[in-house]
Amino acid sequence: MTGDVIRTRSRQARTRRGAATGLLLTAGMVLLLSGCTAAADAPGSRGSAGTMSYRRAIVPPVPFSVPSVVLTDTSGRHYDPTTSPTHPVTLLFFGYTSCDDVCPAVLADLALALRRLPPADRDRITTVFVTTDPARDDPARIRAYLDRFDPTFVGLTGDPAAIGTLARAVGVQIAGREERGPGDYVLGHSAQVIGLDRTRHGVAVWQPDVAVDDLGHDLALLVARAA
Repeated sequence: MTGDVIRTRSRQARTRRGAATGLLLTAGMVLLLSGCTAAADAPGSRGSAGTMSYRRAIVPPVPFSVPSVVLTDTSGRHYDPTTSPTHPVTLLFFGYTSCDDVCPAVLADLALALRRLPPADRDRITTVFVTTDPARDDPARIRAYLDRFDPTFVGLTGDPAAIGTLARAVGVQIAGREERGPGDYVLGHSAQVIGLDRTRHGVAVWQPDVAVDDLGHDLALLVARAA
């Protein structure tokens, strides 16, 4: 995966929740010049239950509260991430269909990790892709893009303000635009995957360089904890 990082940014922690968000922004924030780029892994709390623990998931000190926002899925229906998912676990990823490298790599790894799970575990997970480029990513374009990876992936677009509200709440930064030609540009955004539990709180975060086997292990554990 390639791409030139133009800058990184973390927020100053002012509250306990702000500290959690700042940690994950530092871990996951990548602004790019020639496409999406993977961020380096960062230290964080690793979850545990009994003898099992996450291998690569970063556990925020305070779970992210997901706000109620109205977006649009690829069928044209309204989609609220706090109520619309039908499964106890939701995986949330922000990206865009013109992303050169990290976005397709992350989606491909997610699809592979999910395929390796037992069907009973896989059927308890909803994977949601939220575009950071609603100007170009209409529902049809998103659907065609996601079908390359897994036709069960949910694709969302909508008002930029609503997308920004959701992104900020889960520690995802959307910033930076580099023009490459008429109608052609790249966007900066952080590329972590956020795991939501059945209460729609963000309880685990994976960086884009996580190995598929580690991701699969962690997803199975997240499903078990959501039971």
